[in-house]
Amino acid sequence: MEQFPGHIACDPRSRSEIALPVMVGGQVIAVLDIDSRKPAQFDEGDVPPPTKILDLLRPHLTGTL
Repeated sequence: MEQFPGHIACDPRSRSEIALPVMVGGQVIAVLDIDSRKPAQFDEGDVPPPTKILDLLRPHLTGTL
């Protein structure tokens, strides 16, 4: 995680993460951040499941702005 200047880790033990923007109406209203202590824990195949969850939640978030 030290590879990205300005990155603020939620947990200093975090060694890999998936960070997905939560978009509503073309605006980022939040970021879904999934961390792991294991280096290289995630790959491209791990992105679709949380993306699907965000897609399912998005209609319920439209009134949050």
